Amino acid sequence: QLSKSGKTVFAYMRRSTTKKEQASSLPQQEEGIEYLAKALGVDIGEIRAYTESRSGYENRKRPEWNKMIWEIDKLKEPCIILCRDTSRLSRNPTDNLAIANRIFGDNGQKKVIQSIYYLGTAMKIEEWNDKTNKKHIVDTLHQNYTDSMENKEKCIAGVLLKLEQGEFPYCPPHGLKR
Repeated sequence: QLSKSGKTVFAYMRRSTTKKEQASSLPQQEEGIEYLAKALGVDIGEIRAYTESRSGYENRKRPEWNKMIWEIDKLKEPCIILCRDTSRLSRNPTDNLAIANRIFGDNGQKKVIQSIYYLGTAMKIEEWNDKTNKKHIVDTLHQNYTDSMENKEKCIAGVLLKLEQGEFPYCPPHGLKR
């Protein structure tokens, strides 16, 4: 029962784009956070939630992420983070290192993240903490980052392919066809 632990609980949700294929991303993540909260005994009203939209790819600014990290760094006790899956946390190597440093207290960083809970396969609740293999955490975050970069390249290639075929790959202005 995390509610009785007195730990501050954060939730982070991120939608990569505002495109239609990502329309259900935030609601799915919210459902995942609610599932985690219920299973872990956390009052949903006590969770400090941060939500980002259009933060895909590595160089997009993440103001909500930065606010959350700032809040976490101010805490006197290590906190808990809930996320639907770890790919929502990963966006670039700098942020990946920030997560690992705050879990393990590395590189002059205070240990301010006690645990990160997320949904693994078959809705199994997974936890990362300072007892988790550091290589596993760092490798997973890095894989999330490289997957994002590959997805970006595929999106660019898809746009170029449509242009090559004479099709406008974006929603056309009202009254025009693709």
